[in-house]
Amino acid sequence: MLRRRAIAKFDDPAHWLFTDEALQQATAQPVAAHRARRLSGAVVHDATCSIGTELAALRNSASVLVGSDVDPVRLAMARHNVPGVDLCRADALHPVTRDAVVLLDPARRSGGRRRFDPRDYTPGLDTLLSVYRGREFAVKCAPGIDFDAVARLGFTGEIEVTSTAGSVREACLWSAGLAAPGVSRRASMLDPGEGITDAEPDDCAVARAGRWIVDPDGAVVRAGLVRHYAARHGLWQLDPDIAYLSGDRLPSGVRGFEVLEELAYSERRLRQALSGRDVGAAEILVRGVDVDPDALRHRLRLRGTHAVSVVITRLGPGAKSRATAFICRPSR
Repeated sequence: MLRRRAIAKFDDPAHWLFTDEALQQATAQPVAAHRARRLSGAVVHDATCSIGTELAALRNSASVLVGSDVDPVRLAMARHNVPGVDLCRADALHPVTRDAVVLLDPARRSGGRRRFDPRDYTPGLDTLLSVYRGREFAVKCAPGIDFDAVARLGFTGEIEVTSTAGSVREACLWSAGLAAPGVSRRASMLDPGEGITDAEPDDCAVARAGRWIVDPDGAVVRAGLVRHYAARHGLWQLDPDIAYLSGDRLPSGVRGFEVLEELAYSERRLRQALSGRDVGAAEILVRGVDVDPDALRHRLRLRGTHAVSVVITRLGPGAKSRATAFICRPSR
């Protein structure tokens, strides 16, 4: 059963051994491969190796590789899953290597429930940062981690947010010595092979919608790099506080929404506009407006033959802001 579920994360999990919780926390193969590329040629100690998913990616890129874990069952599984890698049983809070980049993946679940406070990870992020102060490290964290909370714990390196297969998978904390100069935040979009950092220009305008609306990749939004992404691709913001972007040309390979009609949002106006266009199916995207897309789609009672995308957002400053709907044709 776990091997069947693992297909969502691994190309070929047919011979792997898993526990349910270890599989839930296991790094998706493309993300592990991306991290391994960043660590290519380094001496690496995976101090929370679990069942070996990171080791499998690292063994062909690290110059020296060792793994350890405090759980004897997961360590035994790692020996089966990644044969030939040096493994030992050890507690991540008691370092057993020197002069190696330490890879850490603290548990963020307990009894199937997520832990949101990084101090409640196992081991706690505050404790890990204290134990490995002065060492080079990479710490895998939940994608929704509070960046300000991490800074309050004394972290001063780079936070990388990574997405693949249409979703944000994780945030990774890279110690200052492993970060690029001047970079504190990075978004890595693995499917298009694009990365962007806060060291790049972020000068973009705020203006009315052009031909296209672009909903940036979740990694860009989560890393707070929407303006940087817009500046790179010649786009502008519809509102300074909303992540939707617009432009007259789409960035290569990016899905966008071609604006057919703009209207002040109300359910009645939107229903009339969609009915007038003989719309029978609508993809609904929402930012900044309290609208449940699924519930709205049901209430619209669409009966036509065409399909469109509807972008609903709030535009304008403060009390003068207004809910606006854009009826669009998706690029794909």
